[in-house]
Amino acid sequence: MSKTKTFPRDVSQLLKRHQASGGTIHRRSHDLLFEGNPETAIFLDHRKDELVGLFIPSVSKEEAALVRDLLDKAEAPIYYIEDREVARQCTQQIVERQPSVLGVDFETEVLPEFQQPIPIKLNKDGTLAKRQPKDGAAGAAFDPYRSKVRLVQIWAGAGPCYIFDMRSIKWSDIEQLFKWPLAIFNAVFEVKRLIHEAGIFPSGRIFDVMTAHWLTDGQRPSLGDAVKINYNIVIPKTFGASDWSVNALSQEQLEYAALDAVFCYFLWQTQQENFDEFDHQAQAIADDVILATAKMELNGMPINQETHLAQIKEWELDFSLAYQALQEKAPLLVSGKATDLQTHLQSVLTADEQLAWPKTDSGKLVTTRQHLSLNRHFPGLTELLQLRAIQKLLNTFGHKLLDNINPVTGRIHASFWIAGASTGRFSSHSPNLQQMPNGRQKNFRQIFAAPPGKLILSADYSQIELRVVGELISEFIGSDSILRQSFAAGIDAHVATAMRLSGKERPEDVTNEERQRAKPCNFGLLYRMGNKGFFNYLRTNFMPDVSFEEACALRSRFFNGYPDLAHWQDRFSQQSKRDGFTYTAAGRRWRWKWDALPADDLDEDMPFYRDKLIGFDGAYAVNHPVQGSSAEIMMRALTLIDEALKGYEADLVATIHDEVVLIVPDDPQISAVISDIMRHEMTAAFLELFPSAPTVNLVSLELGPYWM
Repeated sequence: MSKTKTFPRDVSQLLKRHQASGGTIHRRSHDLLFEGNPETAIFLDHRKDELVGLFIPSVSKEEAALVRDLLDKAEAPIYYIEDREVARQCTQQIVERQPSVLGVDFETEVLPEFQQPIPIKLNKDGTLAKRQPKDGAAGAAFDPYRSKVRLVQIWAGAGPCYIFDMRSIKWSDIEQLFKWPLAIFNAVFEVKRLIHEAGIFPSGRIFDVMTAHWLTDGQRPSLGDAVKINYNIVIPKTFGASDWSVNALSQEQLEYAALDAVFCYFLWQTQQENFDEFDHQAQAIADDVILATAKMELNGMPINQETHLAQIKEWELDFSLAYQALQEKAPLLVSGKATDLQTHLQSVLTADEQLAWPKTDSGKLVTTRQHLSLNRHFPGLTELLQLRAIQKLLNTFGHKLLDNINPVTGRIHASFWIAGASTGRFSSHSPNLQQMPNGRQKNFRQIFAAPPGKLILSADYSQIELRVVGELISEFIGSDSILRQSFAAGIDAHVATAMRLSGKERPEDVTNEERQRAKPCNFGLLYRMGNKGFFNYLRTNFMPDVSFEEACALRSRFFNGYPDLAHWQDRFSQQSKRDGFTYTAAGRRWRWKWDALPADDLDEDMPFYRDKLIGFDGAYAVNHPVQGSSAEIMMRALTLIDEALKGYEADLVATIHDEVVLIVPDDPQISAVISDIMRHEMTAAFLELFPSAPTVNLVSLELGPYWM
């Protein structure tokens, strides 16, 4: 919807009254539906023509002229095709030109059986909300199981931009086009359509110009933002939410659709000109995993709703008990109001404690979760944190999780952003499977149950980040790091650290308590955590009663045991500061200038002033190579696994950090073969980046009826 349209005051007041009285507004194609309060609905209906202009996606004459002008400057006239024979002829013409790459974009329409009015969200003042719903009916156009491709736009960098209307054209008419290199923005979206709807698996190189933007600008923008960043052109995007299911598409819709394909080509061209060999190498790894990711999203994660509802009831009982405990300990806090928490803290803290307690800019006591966790010994704070933790589980993974179940497949089809994080790690949303409760809530994953006759196979890289840092150190110093030596000997990294902390020489002499004590050292100090940060980390997550002196002593013993790690962290960090970037094993770089702050926004007396001027972050300097190299290993693993499992009855359904999840047949022989393939390909991916690395106990596998 347009961000530039303004609402007359009387219209906003009327919409505000309608909403306040429980009324709703939906759009259906080019019409509006007013439901709820009959009185306000009647008045709104009288002004429907005016409201349609405010609510229904459209472009102004100036915006339409801009799109047409951009197409003219690109010398890309649109050629709209509805005839199958013409489609085949045009496809042949494109192929005969031997294009370097094809700019590609799709527009989708909701299948007739799933078409329904889309809710319009308003602000409290009766104006149009900036963020409109993207789930439910509004999200159907993004779901390959509830929608289909209406238009396929193709531009070869010169000549017409071809627009194929897939209502009358068959995929077989244009199938040859997908054997060529393709430049696509958010390529997984289009590739899912090709696989699911057309049965086409692109065989040429796919360039995802969205993920490539990380390498040139340190961000993953929308297509409109990418065009603004690269060419200082603001393109209208209001037609993105228009109704592509209308029988007769407007000229403006067709031109808008064509422009997306044209800019995909231009962004690819710009990136190819700006990339060096390291950028090409890093982006190739991300692009190669597109097919596997598309299949993973299409397959989806199975979920047992009965088990999930039972889990919700258990959490609700836990919440009731936690609420009662808080009410008994600190009744003022059950309101959940920030002002009541401030009042409570003032009542339980002494004058000296209040003076020492951190303050906000406005002078109020800081109430962040971490600071409350560090001070949970004060009355009521333990109970408050427990209540909040359960509330978060209910809000995030309770009934809300069920909203993500696809009505067609009965599964959860999360989206996995390739290189969604700045390091290159996958990120996940709708829902975020990477944040599913684990640890103390480990049984939660029982809700993800394999269908009848199937099992869930989980393959996990064991202690991959510690292995990666061991390899990075070895390459940096030119000899085997202490961590590499431990892994080569088959010693668990936490046991190895416990040996160095305790002075014990044999792994079998290390107690479980000593191993547990080593864990926070490996997790916290791997990324250059200082004394204060490590002290707070221990208190919050592992050792609430530890003293600052004890934390400092533990940190000192750790680095005394791993002097090469301390050396690498310091030297590599300083080198990356001089170079202007930090980098992964495959060359994915993070340039400090992307985070640089202007001098006018900084105080010269503030800590790390000069670092902030150039954007340098010492902790991220060592975090990026470890996290990013681990991400590259996982991307290569998924690519190799997808290729190796062709012909096997095995479906990729998720990747969570360093774990790959599949659904396999409940057959011991078949699952054993698939397990061997998983172990082999994951090991091969690791060795691609670190050829000299030890691989003893590298991959651990679990097989069962649930994802556990």
